Amino acid sequence: MVCSSVFRICSIIKEESPMKIKKRKYVKFRHKLVYFLIRPFFRLYLKWKYNFTPIRYRPKVKGPHLILANHALNLDPFFLAGSFRTPIYYVASEVIFSIKFASKVIRFLVAPIPKSKSRSDLGTTKQILSIVKEGGWIGVYPEGNATTTGETIHMPKGISKLIKLLKIPVLFYRLKGGYLSNPRWGEGIRKGKTVGEVVRTWNPKEYKDLSEEEIFDVVSKELYVNAYNDQANDPVLFKSKEPAHYLERVLFVCPKCLAVDKLYSVKDHVLCKSCSLEVQLDNYGFFNDAVDGIKTVIDWDMWQKEKLPMVEH
Repeated sequence: MVCSSVFRICSIIKEESPMKIKKRKYVKFRHKLVYFLIRPFFRLYLKWKYNFTPIRYRPKVKGPHLILANHALNLDPFFLAGSFRTPIYYVASEVIFSIKFASKVIRFLVAPIPKSKSRSDLGTTKQILSIVKEGGWIGVYPEGNATTTGETIHMPKGISKLIKLLKIPVLFYRLKGGYLSNPRWGEGIRKGKTVGEVVRTWNPKEYKDLSEEEIFDVVSKELYVNAYNDQANDPVLFKSKEPAHYLERVLFVCPKCLAVDKLYSVKDHVLCKSCSLEVQLDNYGFFNDAVDGIKTVIDWDMWQKEKLPMVEH
């Protein structure tokens, strides 16, 4: 996970004197310039490709903020940026820093905060602190990885330590429709409707007396997203000629015969090589003719995790 090891070091940093943090300029004018120039183009692109509507956030107080968001797809930072008029410094995985020339360009233009095997957790957390001191905004996806099923996945409890350490306003940002637009297991974009907005602003006075466990409970609640609950409440059509294509990347136990690794997909259907299973996935993201009450990818994934020990033995 990108964030878990970063957060573990926060308790150590908290005890250090601010004078020990190396003086270095992280927030630079060019970041603001780049953000100002490319933001309109990305907003147009995301509107065209994903029918994305960013709800603009207007801060009530000046100074740095910590933005926490659910992780639906790889382009999440670009979606999030559409709601803000200030550059955001994201904690990023080592992958983005291993693309040779492109990595250097990314560092120069937007300066993401690296968290890689070659960089200590201490250095990453110190950089976050330095950026905040310089007035920069921090963006973190606590899940670390984009969801594979449409439901918010595990988050490290250490996120609470980061919040208490920084003592700045926390914004909870939620992207709705992102998963069904481009599921991690799939291929291609299913154009429907996506919306991104800040769902809650949490000021330091509100959380300063809370325990880390209580803070974590709030974070988990505010960032929880279930794509199918959203669909049930507000159905959106996500158009695709092959909505089920590559579902076998995440679903691998047949609900009819319990065969493992025998599932395959054809356009909008999931079938089994070992039996007569044939389930259709519609353009709203739901399975028709469900077996054993399975209506969504989340249902199927939870079911197969329960059945897998029985199948293996």
